[in-house]
Amino acid sequence: MGRKRKIQKDEFDKLKKKMRKLERKMKWNSSSSDSDTETSHSDATSSSSQPSSDVEESKMDTNIAGILGDDPTLPKNTGPDISEELAVRWNSYLSQGVDKETWKKLLESSPIPGNCTMLQGPMLNCEVQAMLSPVELKKDSFLHDLQGNLGKGIGILGTIITDMMAKKSKDETPPHLTKLVEAGQLLCSVHYEVSRHRRLNSNRHFNSKIQKIASSQKIDTLLFGEDFGENSKMVKALENTIKDIRAAQPSTSKNWRGGAIKKRWKTTWSSKQGGAKHPRTNEYRSKKGTKDYRRENKTRSLR
Repeated sequence: MGRKRKIQKDEFDKLKKKMRKLERKMKWNSSSSDSDTETSHSDATSSSSQPSSDVEESKMDTNIAGILGDDPTLPKNTGPDISEELAVRWNSYLSQGVDKETWKKLLESSPIPGNCTMLQGPMLNCEVQAMLSPVELKKDSFLHDLQGNLGKGIGILGTIITDMMAKKSKDETPPHLTKLVEAGQLLCSVHYEVSRHRRLNSNRHFNSKIQKIASSQKIDTLLFGEDFGENSKMVKALENTIKDIRAAQPSTSKNWRGGAIKKRWKTTWSSKQGGAKHPRTNEYRSKKGTKDYRRENKTRSLR
C-alpha cells in the first residue's frame, strides 16, 4: 500500500508541473498577443497622424521660405522649354561656335535684303577714321563685321515674317507671327546698341562742341551720319566769325593797374624839384642825393 501511494504522489507531482508549464505558456501567449495589438494600434495611429504632420511641416517650410526670400540659385524669368534636340545644338553653338565650313555657307546663303541695307552696319566716317589709331580702327572693323553677320540673321527672320504676312487671310493672323516680330525687334535693338558702342569709342577724340554735334547726329549708312563733316565745318566757321566781329574789351587785370601806379609814381617823382609823397604809402621822401635823403635812409635802417 505504501508503494502505491508513493507512485500516485509522483504522478500527481508530474501533473502539477505540466499544469504549471501550460499556465506559463498561456500567460506568454496572451502577453505577446497584447503587445502585437498594441504595436499594430500604434502603427495605425502613427500612419493616421503622419499626413497631418506632413501638412504642418509643409506649412512651416512655406513660412520660412517667405521669410528667407527666393532661392538665388534657381533660374529666374525663364520661359517654356524648347525642343531638347534644338537646345542641345544651340548650347553647342553658344559654347563652341559653328565650324568654319558651316559658317561660310551660312554667310553666303544669307544675303542682306535690298530695301534694308542698314543691316550691314554703318561705315565709319572719313573724318573720324583719320583720328583713330590702328588698334582702334581694328576694333571698330571687328564690330562692323559683327553687325553685318547679325544683320544677315535678321534678314532671314524678316523673310519668314514677310512670307507669313503674304499668306495670311484678312480675318486671321498666322500663329506665332507676333513672337517673330518681337524677336526681330530684340535683334535690331542689339544691332543699334553695337552702333552706339562704336560711337562712344570715337567720341573721346572730339572737343566738347563737336561732341554735341555727334550726339545729335542720326545713324544712317555712316556711323555719325552723312552730314557730320558739313555740320562740323559750319561750327568751326561760326566760331571764326564770332571772333572777328567781337569788340576788343579793355583789360582789367591787376598787373595793368599796378603798372599804371608805378608809372604815375615815376612821373610824380621826376616832376618835383624837391621831395614828394609816395602815392600808395603817402610818405614824404626827400630828393635823392640831398642831406635830408641820407638822413632819412639812416633812420629807416635803424628801425
